Amino acid sequence: MEAHETDATLVTLARNGDRGAGQILRTRHYPMLVRLCRRVLRDAILAEDAAQEAAAQALLSLDRLQQPEKFGAWHSGIGLNICRRWLQHRTSDAWSIDELIARNIATGPANSDAGPEEQIENNELQDRIQHAVSHLPPGQQAAVKLVYFDGLSHGEAATALRVATSVIKTRLFKARRTLRQRLHDTWMEEYMTTPNTTWIDFRVSDVRRTVATDGNSARRHSLILEEIGGKHRQAIWGIPPFAAEAIAIQLAGVEMPRPLSYALTHQVVAAMGGSVQEV
Repeated sequence: MEAHETDATLVTLARNGDRGAGQILRTRHYPMLVRLCRRVLRDAILAEDAAQEAAAQALLSLDRLQQPEKFGAWHSGIGLNICRRWLQHRTSDAWSIDELIARNIATGPANSDAGPEEQIENNELQDRIQHAVSHLPPGQQAAVKLVYFDGLSHGEAATALRVATSVIKTRLFKARRTLRQRLHDTWMEEYMTTPNTTWIDFRVSDVRRTVATDGNSARRHSLILEEIGGKHRQAIWGIPPFAAEAIAIQLAGVEMPRPLSYALTHQVVAAMGGSVQEV
């Protein structure tokens, strides 16, 4: 891979799975992206965060780029949109709880390759969950939709609902306890293994982002798992955006200017002589 390749060539290669091409694109355009984010946010640290998120989104969305030769401008545009959205989030009056809940992304499975039987089963499972959530008290229901369906952090949900972060955590704790009771039979049916179950080893092969088919502007992230040494594939949908982007960066082998949260935590634990046993 040559660094002098055009953006259009690099985008084509990256779309076909060439990690080196993606790395060159990021290296070539990242400095300009950071400068733009700093100019908009007027906060160097926040600008780095916005730039990293924009770079991750760009890697995940290359298939939507209609003019590969304009990758640089498109890449910067993603960063500017993120910066503007973050600036809006700083003012609570920019949030509308009705609009946020209307963005509910848990409208269906992200596995577009599922057969008719699997789609019916997924729809039935989704209906059960939606029904259980709809019978929660209003405060708990709103917290669940914002955090687990829309992927907001506890702080962002607190801002949207105009309550303290501790209130959001309390509502989610109570909601989980209630849902655990109401969905126990469903969980046993869907996930409880039998003594004769044979475990299959999977690995994460891809991260996908799709637009809801009902016209909702919110995007869903999903992980695609593939069987190691086999042909089985499985999609896990409803992955929070920040987690999906972090996994995509890891899969692409992209080195970020600063370590992401999971990498930093792992390094701190290792520096203290510890080791991560389970996540």
